[in-house]
Amino acid sequence: RKVEGDLRKIFPLNQLTKDEVHILSNAMEPVTYRDGEYVFEHASPLTEFYLVLEGEAVVRVPTELKSGVMEVEVHTIKKGEFFGDAKALIAEADHPPAAKG
Repeated sequence: RKVEGDLRKIFPLNQLTKDEVHILSNAMEPVTYRDGEYVFEHASPLTEFYLVLEGEAVVRVPTELKSGVMEVEVHTIKKGEFFGDAKALIAEADHPPAAKG
């Protein structure tokens, strides 16, 4: 699958084994957004993990001005970058992760 090849190029996902990349790519659901379409809106709960495979995503924050509220661009997420709730990846796993201190 093309997605597997894309994942192998992205740090830290390129540190995964071939089997782990395969499992991750099978859990992914590709979605295409039109220019200007919201992936999620301000103040909505963020429950997904997003990986930009093509294009870019612009992060905007509503800012109050004298003339009213305006969205101000604060960051651009480019191809190969990711954002969102990483817990969404864990929730799909067959075995929850462990952590040691």
